[in-house]
Amino acid sequence: MILVLLVLAAGALGSRQTFGSDHTNRTATGQSGSRRGQPASLQTATAVPTTIKIASRGIGAAGMGVAERPAKLTSGGPHSNARGNAGAAENTSTAGNTSTSADTTLAESTTPPQSTMPPESITPSESTTPSASTSAAKGPAGRRHERPRRAQPATFLGSYGTEARWVVTENAKPGTNSWRIPPGTTDPTIVGYADHTSAQVGEQVGLYVSTTAPSFQVAAYRMGYYGGTGARLIWQSTSLSGSTQDTCPVSYETYTVSCPWKPSLSVDITRKWVQGDYLLKLNASTGGASYIPLTIIDPTSHATYVILNSVLTWQAWNPYGGYDCFQDPTGENGPTDPYRSRVVSYDRPYDYTFSDGEGSADFLNLEYPAVRFAEEHGLDVTYLTDINLSVDPSLLEQHKALLSLGHNEFWTAGEREGLVNGLGDGVNLFFLGATPGLRPARLESSPLGPDRLMVAYRSAEEDPITSTDPALSTPNDWSDPPLEKRNDEIVGNTYGGYGINAPMVIVDPTAWPFARTGLRQGSSLAHLVAGDYDHYVDDGFAPQDVQILAHSPVETTYGTTGDADMLYYTVRKSDAGVVSTGTIGWVGFLNSCGPGVPCQIVQRITGNVLRLFGQGPSGTTEPSVSNTSDYSSDSLATSGSDATS
Repeated sequence: MILVLLVLAAGALGSRQTFGSDHTNRTATGQSGSRRGQPASLQTATAVPTTIKIASRGIGAAGMGVAERPAKLTSGGPHSNARGNAGAAENTSTAGNTSTSADTTLAESTTPPQSTMPPESITPSESTTPSASTSAAKGPAGRRHERPRRAQPATFLGSYGTEARWVVTENAKPGTNSWRIPPGTTDPTIVGYADHTSAQVGEQVGLYVSTTAPSFQVAAYRMGYYGGTGARLIWQSTSLSGSTQDTCPVSYETYTVSCPWKPSLSVDITRKWVQGDYLLKLNASTGGASYIPLTIIDPTSHATYVILNSVLTWQAWNPYGGYDCFQDPTGENGPTDPYRSRVVSYDRPYDYTFSDGEGSADFLNLEYPAVRFAEEHGLDVTYLTDINLSVDPSLLEQHKALLSLGHNEFWTAGEREGLVNGLGDGVNLFFLGATPGLRPARLESSPLGPDRLMVAYRSAEEDPITSTDPALSTPNDWSDPPLEKRNDEIVGNTYGGYGINAPMVIVDPTAWPFARTGLRQGSSLAHLVAGDYDHYVDDGFAPQDVQILAHSPVETTYGTTGDADMLYYTVRKSDAGVVSTGTIGWVGFLNSCGPGVPCQIVQRITGNVLRLFGQGPSGTTEPSVSNTSDYSSDSLATSGSDATS
């Protein structure tokens, strides 16, 4: 036995395991390529787990410390503080459209000049999986031992919410001011519409243009921040021959204006059309210009936030041809007007003067400031219209928070279903405007395709579908028979009135949305409650645990008084959170500051809400604390929900 042991020991001392030259380990005796006392199998086994462990962590992952982030973009705006987040590295959602290639004719840079992002910037289509060929180490027999790079997080928590690397990179690309139409233009020589309200990569969008100019050109701009210019040129057409299209007839049965024009051109939505909000600018050779809005969507996106374009409300208020859901050419206004539209068509331009949008409907004034804010701060956003949500209510369940912007007055049954189900699944809702979900609508087809007609009779008795399918009826309000559903069941607030300009008065300054604002009890934010307003009503329909954040006395231009409420509530079963600002004025304060305008405070509050909402159901960390007994009213304001909004 002793002899056997001596032989084995001698064999162990004499044996050597060799490695490639990049992994050479020299001993104290000068021997090259050997490691004493460690079998080759053990050496290999200890090297591989180390590599796997590194590859499974991103910057700032647990056990590796918080990532240091360089300074924010130097192009301007409040997006200028260094931040890090230990938990964000685990989130590798690419969140966005798979199309990000730039038009080579625009000679755009794809590298941000100075970004807060980790070095390897990606587009939505790029994988966050690290490369497997970044190490010079070699394994046994001289084979290269490849060590993957550390994965860079596709999304990470910033000061204003969950950010996406692709959004920061996109907005670091060169922008342009050429998208703007000079102020003062009131008589455009060119108008048009698209046969899509939204489109995705691979689709073709037809444009229908009427102009008195001999020729025109179309330029497509993706709206965002882009160093403060506000947009990036994505595509432009060649010069096209202009023509004046036929007058748009009126169907007097429903007072529907539709423009059966000849198509002027079609546009292929290629990968260069990054998902987002677009303005197609029609440029007449004689100098006139107008817009056609278009949303480019990615239905597969799992981005943190959904920005919802309220195209139903845009069309309901569109007076092109003299008629909309509220008035006729005489100017008579209200649900009793016998000549207002019962059905409105997307087969017509948006009136140039409507909402001062130059053909963009409500987008420029009541939505774009929020889009610009989100993209300036690199937020992990995707874009949908309420028609998309009407057709597929489940789309909302792919995200953590919905942003309903300035004026989202009309909901279809499908859209309402999507919001209700989203709340049940823990999706947070942020209503930045007033009157959301007040009135019902449904969609029907036109000769150009499905969902091109919006039906809103504003009277169940007039709507022919009431007798056959009452769930799709369109009375004046959702609360009216046969629907009998209140919008405050979802929003927390309900409609109070219109025609106001008043300060917002803070009543719960210690609430989490007001962190780092310096607000105190009774602080007043000038001009913030403007346009329409909403208020909390103890009507038996409102949610439980509503927390009033601001309670502001208002007086309408037609003489009624009330109180506008900003509120927060959480859903007990799902922990989803809802914030309602109660004012159409909120979105405009996200754009620019002026004397006496508290826009920086509004932006900070907005960032606080988005930061919490972007991390999942807000009630898990900030459940609402009911205080409605101090501020509720027991009935609707005397303005009534029949008043125009």
